[in-house]
Amino acid sequence: MKVVRQQLAPAATLDAALDALSGASAQPGAILRREVVVTEAPALLDWIARQPAGERLYWSDRDGRFAVAGLGFAAKRTLPDGLGGLPRAGLRWFGGLAFDPSRAPSPEWAPFGAGQLVLPWLTLEREGGQVRMALHLVPGGPTGLPEVRTAGSAQSTLVSAGQTFEPDAGGWNGGVRAAVSAIRDGEMRKVVLSRRARVTLVSPPDPFALLARLAGPQVATFDFCFEPAPGWAFLGCSPERLFSRQDRVLHTEALAGTRRRGGDVAADMALGTEMLDSDKEREEHDHVVQSIQSAVTPLCAELSVAEAPRVHRLHRVQHLLTPFEGTLDAGVDEAALLAALHPTPAVCGQPAGAAHAFIQAHEPFHRGWYAGPVGWVGSDGADFAVGIRSALLRGRSLWICAGAGLVAASQPEAEWRELDAKSGQFLSMVEGA
Repeated sequence: MKVVRQQLAPAATLDAALDALSGASAQPGAILRREVVVTEAPALLDWIARQPAGERLYWSDRDGRFAVAGLGFAAKRTLPDGLGGLPRAGLRWFGGLAFDPSRAPSPEWAPFGAGQLVLPWLTLEREGGQVRMALHLVPGGPTGLPEVRTAGSAQSTLVSAGQTFEPDAGGWNGGVRAAVSAIRDGEMRKVVLSRRARVTLVSPPDPFALLARLAGPQVATFDFCFEPAPGWAFLGCSPERLFSRQDRVLHTEALAGTRRRGGDVAADMALGTEMLDSDKEREEHDHVVQSIQSAVTPLCAELSVAEAPRVHRLHRVQHLLTPFEGTLDAGVDEAALLAALHPTPAVCGQPAGAAHAFIQAHEPFHRGWYAGPVGWVGSDGADFAVGIRSALLRGRSLWICAGAGLVAASQPEAEWRELDAKSGQFLSMVEGA
């Protein structure tokens, strides 16, 4: 299907932009993108948090180059099959894929499915120093403009009415001991086990207002929220890129190995140095580096890997990070990259088959989109984060997910503390948690 783009004269305000975009209709056999630059625009997260609950999304890259807030879904494609034949010229499609798309989603993940990409009906986009509003009209899709609110506020207060862990501490200790035993017996080299904290809230917050509290300009993360239906949202601030593609240029990275942040600069630096010098953390990180290198080398004409990891610092934790940059072979697309890179040993283990089987046998919940790819694809590029440091919001239930990479030297109590540190950004906002 072809794409028709209409660039309108700049508008001073959002109201003027909406007036300019109105009156358009879908064109036979084509997707219409009608866009206007807005000279005075609010923060994207504030704007989308005011909009009616239902089909909404937000995405912001780690480098601050691109952000989008989307209202309504003009078109949908299922993943992973929907990448084939996707209309892309001048468009970006947003969404995600489950950690294990072969499994039917559990009830709390039902609206998300195994994976999907959507073309937003109305977007507010920030890129290249400009803010644009764009309307997308698809044959057979919604017509006119969605309901847009220009005033109001969204609830972001979190008060706990109860909290449980899946697994609890006893179950976690048993899982870690089983993993260490399997690793020492040679069944696998590394496995990532996850825990989720289920917090029951006194009242449901707006997920985008919640994300606005989580996201901060002082720490570079991929900030995202995907709301496929009223009362359901997957949101987070991920430090980890799965991959980005700009034409044939590929960027990916290994992110594994964890320490908490220190109370002052000296303590922070000491913990980072301790992580760099730790045989256990370097072993966990090296598994990820080797796996990514093996996965992308066959897809690249050239590939460069940093000689040593560096420390990547976040709000509450710090990690080891090794970046990769390559030139893709002609014809390598997002489907090939997703198949090669997801899941990485940073969220699954190594070898992947044995680690995945262990996860299925020992995790007492369905991961859904947690630890899966979350991002966008377009005509000349794509950008996907790994959906970690994330949570699923379903009404008054907030499931906060975190994982720990286990190797032969792992200790259950230390790994539980690592999960607490990774979940702390969410839990610190919940009164009574």
